[in-house]
Amino acid sequence: MLLQAAVMLATGVAFGELARRVRMPAVIGELAGGILLGPTGFNLFQTPAHGRDLIAKFGLICFLFVAGLEINLHDVRRNARAVAATSLGGILIPFAAAQLAVRLAPSIWKQEVPVDALALFIGAALAISALPVIARIIFDLGYERMPLASIVLASATIDDLVGWLLFAIITAAKVPWSVLTPCIFMAGALLSRRLEKSERARQFVIRVLAPLFFVSIGLKVNFASNFDWQLVTMVIAIACIGKIAGATLGARLARVPLRQATAIGMAMNARGAVEMVLASVALEAKLIDARLFVALVVMAVVTSAIAGPSMRLMLRERSVMPLENAR
Repeated sequence: MLLQAAVMLATGVAFGELARRVRMPAVIGELAGGILLGPTGFNLFQTPAHGRDLIAKFGLICFLFVAGLEINLHDVRRNARAVAATSLGGILIPFAAAQLAVRLAPSIWKQEVPVDALALFIGAALAISALPVIARIIFDLGYERMPLASIVLASATIDDLVGWLLFAIITAAKVPWSVLTPCIFMAGALLSRRLEKSERARQFVIRVLAPLFFVSIGLKVNFASNFDWQLVTMVIAIACIGKIAGATLGARLARVPLRQATAIGMAMNARGAVEMVLASVALEAKLIDARLFVALVVMAVVTSAIAGPSMRLMLRERSVMPLENAR
């Protein structure tokens, strides 16, 4: 077990660092390393290991807590109306789009759970954002001092909290411990101001414990044999159109200028590690099959990869208007 954990950690750290060097979220590299080790690649870990799974779950719990630490509740109060409109649009439109897609074309999804339960899960999965990835993208691009940064981060905070609560309600019967996920996330949020100086602990979680979990995602299924291009395309399309349109429309209703509103929508579209966590727990709960799991993970990678470049494109002039009219 310890040897397996060591191989997973070394692979996750190495591939995560490679991803950072090409300006991609580290979680994409960690996932790629897991896929290489798993049944899609070398299939090094053919026998189940209970201890390895416990270590991965511990990494998940620590990651959720640290993700909660990224939340600045003060940002939610600043530009309150813009935040409320953006987060509401970013939740309702992708949630509604997912409901329609599942109910109008159930044959594409091919899941064993009832359509109503599947529609609720897909709605929650596509409504969520990924605050840690979004925050990292904003800081990497140097946009943290722009007024739109506080709107994006606060709106993503609300979307994450609502999404996790919905997910916990949906999966509580099959995976009782999933009820703890929003609690852990919220605990991190409530303690974020008190623990804002605990940088060493955060870095230990981000660089040691979290990679173990995200590498383990790549070990779960064969991504090649379970890749359904039609399902992957549909999930990516609904996720991108719904989130970008919803968040952009919400920001525009709050009188945010068009280019900045679109940049907000592009940033909110990043699903990243949070989506991977949600998909992993849902697969364990047998709420989804391997095909849909792969589609959700691929969607998380794609949306995270395009968020930064698309924001840069919208704000390339850097002469954007101030947000005095945003309420």
